[in-house]
Amino acid sequence: MSAIAWSTLAGETVEKLISVYICRKFTGAVAVRPSQGDKGIDVRIDHQDGSITVFQIKKFAQTLSTSQKRQIKASWDALTQYVDEEKKVLRAWHLVMPLNPTNENKAWFDELTAEAECEVIWDGLAQVESWAAEMPEVADYYLHDGKNRALKYIEKMASILHTPSPEDTDAITRSLRDICDLLDQIDPNYSYSIHVFSKHDKTDLDLRNLCQKTNAVMSQEEFLPDGTRIRIDLLPKYSMATTVEPIEFNVTILAETATEKDQVKRFFEVGSPLEKVPAQIKGLNKAIPLMEVNPNQTGVLYSFPIVPEKSSLEIHLSTGASGIALQETLFTRGKSGARWEGCDSSGIFNTVIEAHVDGKWTLSIRFLPEEEPRPSNHEAQKLFEFLNSWATLNEASLMMDGRHTAIIPFDAYSIDRTFINCGYELTNALEIIDSASFEDVLFPKMSALSNRDVGNVKLNAELIENGTQELVFNELGFEYAQEICPIEAPCVLVVVQELRTKVDTEIYRCGYVEGVIPVGKVVKKETGKTALLSTEDYGNTYIRRLVVVAPADLDQVNQIFARKIGDPDEWLCFKNDYLERTPIEADVVKP
Repeated sequence: MSAIAWSTLAGETVEKLISVYICRKFTGAVAVRPSQGDKGIDVRIDHQDGSITVFQIKKFAQTLSTSQKRQIKASWDALTQYVDEEKKVLRAWHLVMPLNPTNENKAWFDELTAEAECEVIWDGLAQVESWAAEMPEVADYYLHDGKNRALKYIEKMASILHTPSPEDTDAITRSLRDICDLLDQIDPNYSYSIHVFSKHDKTDLDLRNLCQKTNAVMSQEEFLPDGTRIRIDLLPKYSMATTVEPIEFNVTILAETATEKDQVKRFFEVGSPLEKVPAQIKGLNKAIPLMEVNPNQTGVLYSFPIVPEKSSLEIHLSTGASGIALQETLFTRGKSGARWEGCDSSGIFNTVIEAHVDGKWTLSIRFLPEEEPRPSNHEAQKLFEFLNSWATLNEASLMMDGRHTAIIPFDAYSIDRTFINCGYELTNALEIIDSASFEDVLFPKMSALSNRDVGNVKLNAELIENGTQELVFNELGFEYAQEICPIEAPCVLVVVQELRTKVDTEIYRCGYVEGVIPVGKVVKKETGKTALLSTEDYGNTYIRRLVVVAPADLDQVNQIFARKIGDPDEWLCFKNDYLERTPIEADVVKP
């Protein structure tokens, strides 16, 4: 490729070329849109320590004139003033232009920046030409025929993609691969990814996840007549690609239903996201294969910020006795207001606040107890303590940025009190389970819990808290698999087992429990098995007690021991003596 005739190029072209070079070369480089108030900054890098590196681009390609020196000085003065006013730390300043300094130019430049406390660099023609040689596709695209050749390849790609009933699929694959490679070499700003889905593949296009995972700035998906789907993703090669070479088009929103129209209204008012709103794209300024086939593409429109704008707003809900902090998850602006989304630390309690310039605002609440990943029970407990307190007192205080804003009545929202009561009792019980378990207890999907699971959680929590537990059953029985049962009634059965608590799909181990069960009679059933049953005389009481199991006694775990007893009075004495023992609480041996 021949050398670039920099002196013949328009200033805007020079600045664009060099901006692309810098943004592609330096990670984190951000091009600043030209304006009267650009503070002498064309491209900047914000470092993690808060300091900045600044690039000032000039089109000058011949010996500097007095006027050009004044322009450079004005840019330097504007930058130093900005740094002083904003209390920024300037790490380095690059003056970039396709002109190497003379000795006189270098002396003038050194004098200009003599008081600089940062590194100052004159990136001249040698540096600019080095970038141009490293990235030849940039100049080719903007100065030569690169853009037209890219259009031709895109048209060819579209033709291949829409070839009916292709016979040579390998040839098509090779052609698509070659075209993508060529486009990658020609287009300095974007690359293309092509995905072909079988007509039997029913995977939905998830635009939000697609953009987060692939960094795509635009995706188009089309169904071919045979049911095959084709998706083309447009990927930026560097962070500022959409600024340097923006993708522009006109969108006609075709909202028809009341829900769709309300979405559009709130989108323009407060920036609320659009989801599946019918729309038509017209006048796309950049050739994309599927769009070239049908320039008036009709489909559904989604909107969401790739990088949410931060409001730094702190919101708290409190009853005085308890409260929760709401963490921002999304913030958007519109023509007449803003929309703030946030959730508590558990991720279960989600809120949306919409505020308008006329002072009106609304708060909406939704619960997401089934979302993944699961929060810790400790976080969920804090939420349900607040909700229980809010439901009891019927009002909570809303604080924004530490200032009281409003009183929020509980009855103003259709919140299921049964949901709150269940969550409150469950999290309190699980917190006790957590104190005795090796594993951190997670808050479960409440829909996955059975009444039996919840009951077991509460019983085990009560046992852990009290050390001893007396339960009453309507009927208590065991079946002995052999025809002849070695156990004679009346007797007391004693068994030591691992105390396990099932919560959703998780099982939490909480030490060992000893169970004491009275057997009043032994009955042979029609099945041939023998049943050990409680009787009215001996009662149907089942006693559980936390115990320490020594390592030498682990072989006795899950073994059933029987002790012969006499009349019901003897059982009563045994029971009372057993219950009067000091419960074992803190020194439970965990498995």
